[in-house]
Amino acid sequence: DIRLDAGGGEIEFKDDGTLIGHVSMANQDITLKSAVDQKDIILQGIDGTATVNALTLDMSDSGTAIFSHDVKLPDNGVAHFGAGSDMQIYSDDSDGYIKQGKGALRIATASSGVAVKIGHTTSETTINDNFTVVGQSNFAAITTSSTALVANLNADKLDGQSGAYYRINVYNSGGTLLN
Repeated sequence: DIRLDAGGGEIEFKDDGTLIGHVSMANQDITLKSAVDQKDIILQGIDGTATVNALTLDMSDSGTAIFSHDVKLPDNGVAHFGAGSDMQIYSDDSDGYIKQGKGALRIATASSGVAVKIGHTTSETTINDNFTVVGQSNFAAITTSSTALVANLNADKLDGQSGAYYRINVYNSGGTLLN
Protein backbone atom coordinates (compact mmCIF):
# COMPACT_ATOMS: atom_id res chain seq x y z
CA ASP A 1 0.00 0.00 0.00
CA ILE A 2 1.03 3.56 -0.67
CA ARG A 3 -0.67 6.25 1.35
CA LEU A 4 -0.30 9.90 0.45
CA ASP A 5 -1.15 12.13 3.38
CA ALA A 6 -0.53 15.71 2.39
CA GLY A 7 -1.13 17.98 5.37
CA GLY A 8 -1.50 20.96 3.03
CA GLY A 9 -3.95 19.09 0.77
CA GLU A 10 -1.73 19.43 -2.33
CA ILE A 11 0.13 16.75 -4.32
CA GLU A 12 2.41 17.73 -7.20
CA PHE A 13 3.72 15.50 -9.99
CA LYS A 14 7.03 16.62 -11.50
CA ASP A 15 9.31 15.36 -14.25
CA ASP A 16 12.95 16.53 -13.84
CA GLY A 17 11.71 19.38 -11.67
CA THR A 18 8.99 20.55 -14.10
CA LEU A 19 5.45 20.52 -12.68
CA ILE A 20 3.30 18.23 -14.88
CA GLY A 21 0.23 17.50 -12.77
CA HIS A 22 -1.40 18.61 -9.57
CA VAL A 23 -3.98 17.14 -7.20
CA SER A 24 -5.67 19.45 -4.75
CA MET A 25 -7.84 18.31 -1.85
CA ALA A 26 -8.91 21.77 -0.71
CA ASN A 27 -12.27 21.84 1.10
CA GLN A 28 -12.30 18.01 0.83
CA ASP A 29 -12.91 18.25 -2.95
CA ILE A 30 -10.48 16.44 -5.25
CA THR A 31 -9.22 18.53 -8.16
CA LEU A 32 -7.02 16.91 -10.82
CA LYS A 33 -5.12 19.44 -12.93
CA SER A 34 -2.86 19.21 -15.95
CA ALA A 35 -0.22 21.81 -15.07
CA VAL A 36 1.28 22.16 -18.58
CA ASP A 37 -0.40 24.59 -21.00
CA GLN A 38 -2.75 22.85 -23.48
CA LYS A 39 -1.85 19.31 -22.35
CA ASP A 40 -4.72 16.87 -21.96
CA ILE A 41 -5.99 14.76 -19.08
CA ILE A 42 -6.40 11.19 -20.33
CA LEU A 43 -8.17 8.32 -18.60
CA GLN A 44 -6.96 4.97 -19.98
CA GLY A 45 -7.85 1.33 -19.50
CA ILE A 46 -7.25 -2.07 -21.09
CA ASP A 47 -9.87 -3.69 -23.37
CA GLY A 48 -8.68 -7.24 -24.04
CA THR A 49 -5.04 -6.49 -24.80
CA ALA A 50 -5.48 -3.01 -26.28
CA THR A 51 -4.94 0.22 -24.39
CA VAL A 52 -8.01 2.44 -24.76
CA ASN A 53 -8.20 6.18 -24.16
CA ALA A 54 -11.63 5.96 -22.50
CA LEU A 55 -11.85 9.70 -21.90
CA THR A 56 -9.72 12.61 -23.01
CA LEU A 57 -10.24 16.09 -21.63
CA ASP A 58 -8.79 18.31 -24.37
CA MET A 59 -7.23 21.31 -22.63
CA SER A 60 -6.35 22.96 -25.97
CA ASP A 61 -10.12 23.12 -26.61
CA SER A 62 -11.33 24.44 -23.24
CA GLY A 63 -11.67 20.94 -21.76
CA THR A 64 -13.79 19.31 -24.46
CA ALA A 65 -14.62 15.75 -23.33
CA ILE A 66 -13.83 13.13 -25.97
CA PHE A 67 -15.14 9.65 -25.25
CA SER A 68 -13.75 6.72 -27.26
CA HIS A 69 -17.20 5.10 -27.34
CA ASP A 70 -20.75 5.57 -26.06
CA VAL A 71 -22.07 7.76 -23.29
CA LYS A 72 -24.87 5.81 -21.62
CA LEU A 73 -27.46 7.18 -19.22
CA PRO A 74 -30.07 5.11 -17.37
CA ASP A 75 -33.82 5.55 -17.96
CA ASN A 76 -34.82 9.07 -16.95
CA GLY A 77 -31.12 10.05 -16.87
CA VAL A 78 -31.13 13.48 -18.53
CA ALA A 79 -28.45 15.07 -20.72
CA HIS A 80 -28.66 18.82 -20.06
CA PHE A 81 -27.45 21.43 -22.56
CA GLY A 82 -27.00 25.16 -22.00
CA ALA A 83 -26.14 27.20 -18.91
CA GLY A 84 -29.71 26.96 -17.60
CA SER A 85 -30.33 23.39 -18.83
CA ASP A 86 -32.31 24.99 -21.67
CA MET A 87 -32.43 21.75 -23.66
CA GLN A 88 -32.78 18.23 -22.28
CA ILE A 89 -32.63 14.81 -23.95
CA TYR A 90 -33.72 11.63 -22.19
CA SER A 91 -35.62 8.33 -22.41
CA ASP A 92 -38.12 6.98 -19.91
CA ASP A 93 -37.94 3.32 -21.09
CA SER A 94 -41.01 3.85 -23.30
CA ASP A 95 -40.44 7.08 -25.22
CA GLY A 96 -37.55 9.38 -26.06
CA TYR A 97 -37.76 13.12 -25.41
CA ILE A 98 -36.06 16.28 -26.60
CA LYS A 99 -37.28 19.22 -24.51
CA GLN A 100 -36.46 22.84 -25.27
CA GLY A 101 -36.94 25.18 -22.29
CA LYS A 102 -36.83 28.50 -24.13
CA GLY A 103 -36.49 29.63 -27.70
CA ALA A 104 -37.09 27.41 -30.72
CA LEU A 105 -35.92 23.82 -31.08
CA ARG A 106 -34.23 23.81 -34.46
CA ILE A 107 -33.32 20.64 -36.28
CA ALA A 108 -31.05 21.66 -39.10
CA THR A 109 -28.18 20.55 -41.28
CA ALA A 110 -24.81 22.29 -41.40
CA SER A 111 -25.42 23.55 -44.94
CA SER A 112 -28.32 24.40 -47.19
CA GLY A 113 -29.66 21.78 -49.56
CA VAL A 114 -29.11 18.79 -47.26
CA ALA A 115 -32.28 16.90 -46.33
CA VAL A 116 -33.50 16.49 -42.76
CA LYS A 117 -35.19 13.11 -42.45
CA ILE A 118 -37.56 12.16 -39.65
CA GLY A 119 -38.70 8.58 -39.21
CA HIS A 120 -38.03 5.35 -41.03
CA THR A 121 -39.47 4.52 -44.44
CA THR A 122 -42.26 2.58 -42.72
CA SER A 123 -42.57 4.83 -39.63
CA GLU A 124 -45.51 7.00 -38.75
CA THR A 125 -44.72 10.60 -37.91
CA THR A 126 -47.29 12.35 -35.73
CA ILE A 127 -47.54 16.09 -35.16
CA ASN A 128 -49.55 16.72 -31.98
CA ASP A 129 -49.90 20.49 -32.26
CA ASN A 130 -49.63 23.20 -34.91
CA PHE A 131 -47.75 22.54 -38.14
CA THR A 132 -46.40 25.54 -40.04
CA VAL A 133 -44.76 25.40 -43.47
CA VAL A 134 -42.33 28.23 -44.26
CA GLY A 135 -40.96 28.25 -47.79
CA GLN A 136 -41.44 25.52 -50.37
CA SER A 137 -42.60 22.17 -49.05
CA ASN A 138 -43.59 19.18 -51.13
CA PHE A 139 -45.69 16.41 -49.62
CA ALA A 140 -46.28 13.07 -51.30
CA ALA A 141 -49.42 12.62 -49.19
CA ILE A 142 -51.02 13.72 -45.96
CA THR A 143 -52.86 10.85 -44.33
CA THR A 144 -55.08 10.09 -41.40
CA SER A 145 -55.23 6.45 -40.30
CA SER A 146 -54.15 4.98 -43.63
CA THR A 147 -56.30 7.05 -46.04
CA ALA A 148 -54.62 9.73 -48.16
CA LEU A 149 -56.37 13.12 -47.88
CA VAL A 150 -54.13 15.28 -50.04
CA ALA A 151 -51.61 14.09 -52.61
CA ASN A 152 -48.73 15.94 -54.30
CA LEU A 153 -49.16 19.16 -52.35
CA ASN A 154 -46.79 22.03 -53.13
CA ALA A 155 -47.31 24.78 -50.53
CA ASP A 156 -45.63 27.49 -52.66
CA LYS A 157 -48.36 27.31 -55.29
CA LEU A 158 -51.60 27.20 -53.26
CA ASP A 159 -54.32 29.64 -54.36
CA GLY A 160 -51.71 32.03 -55.77
CA GLN A 161 -50.80 33.23 -52.27
CA SER A 162 -47.41 34.77 -51.60
CA GLY A 163 -45.48 35.56 -48.44
CA ALA A 164 -43.94 33.44 -45.72
CA TYR A 165 -47.04 31.50 -44.63
CA TYR A 166 -49.67 29.52 -46.55
CA ARG A 167 -53.02 28.27 -45.33
CA ILE A 168 -53.67 24.68 -46.31
CA ASN A 169 -57.27 23.55 -46.13
CA VAL A 170 -57.74 19.79 -45.86
CA TYR A 171 -61.12 18.21 -46.67
CA ASN A 172 -62.35 14.69 -46.06
CA SER A 173 -63.73 12.52 -48.87
CA GLY A 174 -67.23 13.99 -48.24
CA GLY A 175 -65.99 17.51 -48.90
CA THR A 176 -66.11 18.68 -45.26
CA LEU A 177 -63.30 20.96 -44.08
CA LEU A 178 -61.21 19.23 -41.38
CA ASN A 179 -60.21 21.54 -38.52
